Amino acid sequence: MKRSMFMEKGGQIYFDEPSYEEALIGETDDGKVVYDYYGMIESLMKNEEMSDEEATDFISYNTIRFAPYLKDRAPLVVDQSYATDLDGLKENCEQEVRYPEAVLGLDLVQTKVVYDYDKLLKLVEKENDWNEDTARDYIIETLIEEGLVVVFVD
Repeated sequence: MKRSMFMEKGGQIYFDEPSYEEALIGETDDGKVVYDYYGMIESLMKNEEMSDEEATDFISYNTIRFAPYLKDRAPLVVDQSYATDLDGLKENCEQEVRYPEAVLGLDLVQTKVVYDYDKLLKLVEKENDWNEDTARDYIIETLIEEGLVVVFVD
């Protein structure tokens, strides 16, 4: 099997060889592709006939380790188990968890907290008693500008 490579398509960087297409879950506001970590493992187990351990090692050494070479264009690999394990999230990320109810998971490439846009939108609306447009503008003009990683989940 070839080492995981990247390809550009429509201005976005995707994993290629293997593609992990089945693990795509969305994209960020700036067009980065977002993959589900466990979906990637399942994809390798199914399509490449790897064991769970082999798939996990492959992703760690051949995908996540090389993604930072793409710098700010690297796809995100999100471990969604951190959405329900906030203590684990805090241990593995120095970033403050600002909206726990909207956490999608932890990006394993840049070790940043990742938020689900739809959940964040509803939370910001409710907390501030704002309409959807005002909440959306706040997310885009303030939170994303401050560095919050927000994913538009498909």
